[in-house]
Amino acid sequence: MAVQASRGGRAQGQGRASARAGQGQFGGRLLLGLSFVAIVGGGAYYAIWKTRSLQRDMTATDLPMWAGMGLGFAVIGYAILSALRVPSTLRVPSTLRVLLAAAIWAGTFGVQSHRSLEDPRLMSESVDKAVPLMLAADAGEAVTPERIKAAKIGSLEPFMLALMSAVHENDRLLLRHEAQWREFPVKTLLAPEALATAAQREEVRGRMAAFMADVDGHQRLSMATIDRQVEATRAALKNLAPKYQAKFGDLLDIHDRSRQEYTALTDAERDLAVQSTALLGLLDAQSGHFALVRQPSLHLQFNDELTLLEFRKASGRVTRALDRIRELRSKNARETVNAVKRTQALEALQAR
Repeated sequence: MAVQASRGGRAQGQGRASARAGQGQFGGRLLLGLSFVAIVGGGAYYAIWKTRSLQRDMTATDLPMWAGMGLGFAVIGYAILSALRVPSTLRVPSTLRVLLAAAIWAGTFGVQSHRSLEDPRLMSESVDKAVPLMLAADAGEAVTPERIKAAKIGSLEPFMLALMSAVHENDRLLLRHEAQWREFPVKTLLAPEALATAAQREEVRGRMAAFMADVDGHQRLSMATIDRQVEATRAALKNLAPKYQAKFGDLLDIHDRSRQEYTALTDAERDLAVQSTALLGLLDAQSGHFALVRQPSLHLQFNDELTLLEFRKASGRVTRALDRIRELRSKNARETVNAVKRTQALEALQAR
């Protein structure tokens, strides 16, 4: 009886040990399965995230194809690792083989998502959708971020967002400086009655200094804005495949042209201030050689030819500086009109 009881106890102990071993194996397999799914799922999620700018339904098109391709590579990798005839100490454990197969599957998603960005068909579709937005902006329409996203233009979306943001920023800068120019009545400031006395000339000099402070401030703000726009555009271009980054990088010339236009205009305005100040200085130095007369028309009358000659030369330099400013503003007239249209359209949208 005692022997039978002993044998029964051992049997029960072995049964419990076997049950615990079975539970341990199940837990290990469950953990392995979850790890496998997490690795493969992570690769699929990365592929969807990487290709988000393509605005395509990944779950219905490329993702199943990449999944099948990755599964094939994973099976081949697992089979190769299992078939290796090496000493037992160098054999890859079955658990590690499964995890390596999962990594191959996930890696396939990553590689294919990067390759998809270089598909010329996708870039062609993106360009076809981006061009109408560029033409709309060129015609004076407000191209907002919401409009760009609604167009689902694909891989060029980050670039278009940066570009249109720069366009609207430049519009605000341009119109701000146009308002400053309109508030600076050059013809009135340099009219004969404004130059006749030392007090009047000092007032003109003060107005000129205030305007030049605005010009200097405008140039600093413009250059800083353009520098920031260039960095934003370059960052957006990094979303494109390398072979397209150089191609669309040429559009950075837009910022260079803006920089050149701002610089040319502010240089001309600065020259106007220099020449006007020189004219005021001449009149201060020769204040006893001229007088304001009203017949037959209002003008400064000089009592010696040398001072009159110097005055005409100085006035000529002021006139040429004004002509240069008018020439530059005339070249930008169409862009100014479009800037007004875009700004008004943008304000109307924001007011809704």
